[in-house]
Amino acid sequence: MRVAAEVFADQGYRSATIRDICRRAGTNVASVNYHFGGKAGLYRAVVQSGGAFTSEMAGRLAASGGAAEDRLRAYVEVFLARVLAEGPCAVHGRIMAREMIEPTEALDQLVDGFIRPEAEMLSLAVGEIVGKDFNREEIRLLCMSVAAQVVFYKHCRPVVERLFPDFRLDSAAVSVLAESIAGFSVAGLRGLRAGRLAAQAAKMKGTSGTATVTRSAERRIAKGRN
Repeated sequence: MRVAAEVFADQGYRSATIRDICRRAGTNVASVNYHFGGKAGLYRAVVQSGGAFTSEMAGRLAASGGAAEDRLRAYVEVFLARVLAEGPCAVHGRIMAREMIEPTEALDQLVDGFIRPEAEMLSLAVGEIVGKDFNREEIRLLCMSVAAQVVFYKHCRPVVERLFPDFRLDSAAVSVLAESIAGFSVAGLRGLRAGRLAAQAAKMKGTSGTATVTRSAERRIAKGRN
């Protein structure tokens, strides 16, 4: 399983071959067919094997509780810890990253089992921060903006490390990056809420002023008739 995970992470599901996996693991092709029913079954087992780490991260997120801002920070930190993981956990993160750009049938398993529950937690937190005047579609877009900041450090890591050689993107950087992303996101969300409330107040004030002008005109017209 370990060798299979490394090969799938390095080459992707489509390019990886059972023959190569078995050669590296020192076993025969027949054993894969016997235990997993073929390449697809082996890949599903590999994806499931990464569930322990993913479940641990999700458990930390679910236990965060507290204010919406704190829950958003927990989401960012958990997500970053996953994409910047080192050691055996990094292999699963690379497989998930490949699924984003080269999706297989296993992506449905990942979405339903891990990603969707966390996305719903983020949506609730963002919704509480911006307030009830934002609809579901607006909140969905805001959530994707938050998540995109984390994904950036996964897919643009080679560029970031070349631009800033002294800035290491490893597990030790998770807390620093999480605070930066969460702080930026929370400030932006609060600003959007304030802007929406200000626009509504201005609209109400304008409507009130128009009504006053209309009543004044009506009184002048009535006075002229008399």
